[in-house]
Amino acid sequence: MSMTNAQQALQTAGLAFLGIGAWFDLRKRALPSVYLAAVFILGGVLAVFLREGFPWPCLFSVLPGLFLLSLVPATRGGIGAGDGLLMLAVGTVLPVEEVLGTLIIGFFLASFYAGSLLLRRRGRNTAFPLVPFLHLGYLALLFSEHLA
Repeated sequence: MSMTNAQQALQTAGLAFLGIGAWFDLRKRALPSVYLAAVFILGGVLAVFLREGFPWPCLFSVLPGLFLLSLVPATRGGIGAGDGLLMLAVGTVLPVEEVLGTLIIGFFLASFYAGSLLLRRRGRNTAFPLVPFLHLGYLALLFSEHLA
């Protein structure tokens, strides 16, 4: 399946949004508000100019980010609002299938890491950044699409 230049640009933007977010999450353990605002603005601009059928597909693509935001109070901050806001922004540029795949693979990878922390007796309350796992999840998704 060949991709258009617009689809490649949107995938690159999604990869960059998650990659830069992963760097911030690893370094600062938080996603700066200025970064999130810039990602929303850039994602919105790219969506308007590059996505086909905007805004309807975009509305479905942000639902996983809304779901992640809904988990913030339930996890008492275990999942941060920045994680959900970043996935909302990523949903502006990626199709819903890729956003869902990123979340599923990212959560799967994070669960293995959390399991390793438990096995090493690091405790149940050990915090770790989620965005790097989401970034790895998206990389794995892109790699699997490339192999298919």
